[in-house]
Amino acid sequence: MACEGVLLGMGNPLLDISAVVDEEFLSRFGIKLNDAILAEEKHLPMYDELATKYNVEYIAGGATQNSIRVAQWMLQIPGATSYMGCIGKDKFGEVMKKNSKTAGVNVHYYEDETAPTGTCAVCVVGGERSLVANLSAANCYKIEHLKRPENFALVEKAKYIYIAGFFLTVSPDSIQLVAEHAAANNKVFMMNLSAPFICEFFRGVQEKALPYVDYVFGNETEARTFARVRGWETENVEEIALKISALPKASGTHKRITVITQGCDPVVVAEDGKVRLFPVIVLPKEKLVDTNGAGDAFVGGFLSQLVQEKSIEDCVRAGCYAANVIIQRQASKRRESNGKKRPTAHGTTRRSAAAQSPDRRTLSSLLAAPALILTALLLLFFHSALLAGTLRLSSLPDRDPDVRSLHHLSSLPTSFSSSSPPSPPPPPAAAAAPPSSTSPASAPSTMTVTTPPPPQTPLAASPPPITPPSSHSSSVATVPLGSRVPSTESRFRIPDYSPSSPFLLLPRRRRCCWRRRQRRSGP
Repeated sequence: MACEGVLLGMGNPLLDISAVVDEEFLSRFGIKLNDAILAEEKHLPMYDELATKYNVEYIAGGATQNSIRVAQWMLQIPGATSYMGCIGKDKFGEVMKKNSKTAGVNVHYYEDETAPTGTCAVCVVGGERSLVANLSAANCYKIEHLKRPENFALVEKAKYIYIAGFFLTVSPDSIQLVAEHAAANNKVFMMNLSAPFICEFFRGVQEKALPYVDYVFGNETEARTFARVRGWETENVEEIALKISALPKASGTHKRITVITQGCDPVVVAEDGKVRLFPVIVLPKEKLVDTNGAGDAFVGGFLSQLVQEKSIEDCVRAGCYAANVIIQRQASKRRESNGKKRPTAHGTTRRSAAAQSPDRRTLSSLLAAPALILTALLLLFFHSALLAGTLRLSSLPDRDPDVRSLHHLSSLPTSFSSSSPPSPPPPPAAAAAPPSSTSPASAPSTMTVTTPPPPQTPLAASPPPITPPSSHSSSVATVPLGSRVPSTESRFRIPDYSPSSPFLLLPRRRRCCWRRRQRRSGP
């Protein structure tokens, strides 16, 4: 099982400056697609141009540091990983220290006061990346820092040590010291080919460290360069992996294992004269933006299982998973935009969701404002209309209103009888009386209308006979059907105490006219 400090990494901590560019940009600065080189004098203006003219993203990285952070993320054991490298005493160095500690990595940086933190331009074209590293402070690591007791204690505590090939350009003496310690103490020492220029221009220091290496990582381009430099007349990745694994070792405790990735093609693993192929997780093309960091993530996932003494199958599977996650994660953040972007307080330039698209809340507010104004105007209009009495059926004719517009009067009879004398209102507590004592056969045809209870004082006009109110909130009026209403009376001669009476819905002027007609007609 993995424990605290089980995995140690050493390398060049760099701040990645990543941007989507075009092929013209690469050719202008003499950069090849999928290249990984050290910055020269002609490349220095490129960093300012990227920062000012392109939509850049700053990422605390460096090959070894990337792999160690991924391994720590997958292990989920605080302090299980450690890392050493050189940074500058500036704000970018502080950002890297903070990010690494937040990730759970125990970092022991050597801080150089004379050089700024190293940077690496990540130029993305059509999903492929080219790297141009300006090491700066990363190039200033000293073996004296490694030999300090508090730092070498990390070497002694670790059981697995991983160093990227880029570190061969900075401190080969530190690599040799750690490699010899691993061989003498039966520890696992691992290295990465890292880039074609490492295999080509730093062959001497690479071959010096190679006998101590138990695991060799690389991709197909690096493997073919490694073979070409050594005069191997083959470009077959499987054959090259077998040859690398068969190279002499300083210690016979561990057999060398070579792991070569091939992008979307199977991973090649050569061990003990045999080659095995492991398929990778296929990612839809629309989700792939760039391959930057995929190789580092693969190594990190692989190491996370190796330090737990899992099988090679489990290690490769974990490496493929980590690479797949990293690619999708970066795809969700990176956009092919050339818009300028200002750095944040931490020196990063990650755009917020609001900066990448219109503010949805502001857009909603703009759309809601006209609706609110219109609603307020409508409410004001109806309020004024009610106060002015314009909604009280003033457009109805005097004698023949359209009763279909009064849904609560749909059950009214066509006429009322005025031949019966007015009946005094019964006491409120009286029980409901039957409408008639005659038999159904001798009783005239009637229609029942439901109206609210009457007040104590009846009108002078003769309303239809009303039964005593029941215990409910309404009373029942029995009206003979077929009776004629005098021509001097309105068809809607209903007691004005009825809340549902159209009399109350008539304008005041018409109610006065109605009362005058009532007085003229008389009893």
